[in-house]
Amino acid sequence: MEILAEVLSKRLQRLPLVWDCGNLATNGNIGFITERIFKDNPEFSKKEVASLIQEHLGIIEPIFIPEPKHDPLAHADGYLTFIMENRAVVSSYPEHWDKDDRQYVEKIRRELKNCEIEVIMIYDSPEAKYYYGTAKNGGIPSARGIYVNFLQLNDTFIVPEFSFGLSGSPVDYNSKNRRVLGQSGDVIPINCDGPQNLGEFYIA
Repeated sequence: MEILAEVLSKRLQRLPLVWDCGNLATNGNIGFITERIFKDNPEFSKKEVASLIQEHLGIIEPIFIPEPKHDPLAHADGYLTFIMENRAVVSSYPEHWDKDDRQYVEKIRRELKNCEIEVIMIYDSPEAKYYYGTAKNGGIPSARGIYVNFLQLNDTFIVPEFSFGLSGSPVDYNSKNRRVLGQSGDVIPINCDGPQNLGEFYIA
């Protein structure tokens, strides 16, 4: 924590909560958090959890959303991310993908619009054999084909790309998502097919 504070030149706040770092998508004013946080902190009521967040992170108003049905991690940043104060990117799944997941992200889009946040869709194309196959075996679902969990550095987006999306689908999700994010900044894709390709990237 001290190292991070020094590197970021920011004061860090310690919260008395069990809280996975991926379970927060915020624009600095509101924060989307899945209800997994209540399971992880059974000693506190929902109202107490909200009060603790506001007490320690004063500027953030927590907005709690249900846990996704099939994702054991239940991280909010697996479904949405803010790229500006009034603009958020939300997952959009192909028609053949799980109905529960598609309804889930639609509810998130509606909630964002209720908060007067502009919603941009990013096209996720997970492959069931990777995503559900690992989950059924008690493992963490594969992120193969998930584009929404990218890294933003000011107006530059570092995004994952997957070769199976080019060869195994009539839709080129890689170039489609480069165009989506390219409207808001520069895009640097990184191939994420496997560990042998980690670290290799090129400028779009």
